[in-house]
Amino acid sequence: MKMNVKMFNSLQNPIDVQEIDGKNVEIHYMNDTNYLARYAGQGQFSVWSSDGKDYKLLIERGYYEELKPLFSAEVNNVWLKLYTAVDKVRKGMLFKVVLPILAFFLAVIIVTASVEMFKKYQTVVLIVSLVVVLLVNIVQSSFIRKKIDQERDKSVQEIQLILGADVFEELIFKQRKYHEQYFKFEDPVEEPLKEEVLEAEVKAVAEEPEMEVELEPVPEPEVEVPVVKEVPFVVGFELLTVDELRTFAKERNVANFSTLRKQELIESLPKQLNDLKVSELRALARAKEIPNFSQMRKQELIDAIKN
Repeated sequence: MKMNVKMFNSLQNPIDVQEIDGKNVEIHYMNDTNYLARYAGQGQFSVWSSDGKDYKLLIERGYYEELKPLFSAEVNNVWLKLYTAVDKVRKGMLFKVVLPILAFFLAVIIVTASVEMFKKYQTVVLIVSLVVVLLVNIVQSSFIRKKIDQERDKSVQEIQLILGADVFEELIFKQRKYHEQYFKFEDPVEEPLKEEVLEAEVKAVAEEPEMEVELEPVPEPEVEVPVVKEVPFVVGFELLTVDELRTFAKERNVANFSTLRKQELIESLPKQLNDLKVSELRALARAKEIPNFSQMRKQELIDAIKN
């Protein structure tokens, strides 16, 4: 079953290789690729890809280290069997239901278009054919989704048997906790400074002078203070790829983002770090090669990028 072939071809440096039922399964860190913002930024920490024979698992580093038993060779074998079963269901529906129906109505349309006595029914036949094809597509999609859910439930039960109920429940808890921590960015709220106003009381006791002399005040020389212009901070979107910029532009509903050039994409995104999303900040941190950026909170990311 082919999945994410472009991704499969781009992954070259695995951190582990498993041989499962005659297939090679490579594990790659998502943090070392351009896919981190696209997937981890949306809460998807692991992604499978395949060329139809071998498989590659792209996974966020912290997620893998926290939940390593879920990605053992024995557990991954369960997922490979799931993908094989899903592929079998889809192909079965395609060749046994969808294609025969399409072929039948195509033949009917050809007959009504070529036989003179049936030409007056051509429009009706065409409309009926389109309606039937649409209904078949809805039914087969619902059927496939139901079968996939059933196969997924079987796979989860099998994984639970492999790991044991207690270990499985513990890993599920860690998985939920990791999701919460990954997207928990509570910036510390600083208490407002309380300014204390100090009043100085000066008590002057002076003797009454014999003669008052009024002196004219001497004006102070005017000193021109040069104005220092603050240099605006450059966010640094130039370091990112066009694909990453388009992903961010799409998330922000930028019009015609797919046709924009790199500079146009940069101009469509916010100019201040505080206005950026966490996924955008992490992409910048990765491009700047900031260590441990995937574990940082939003304000930590902003400070690290500025420095």
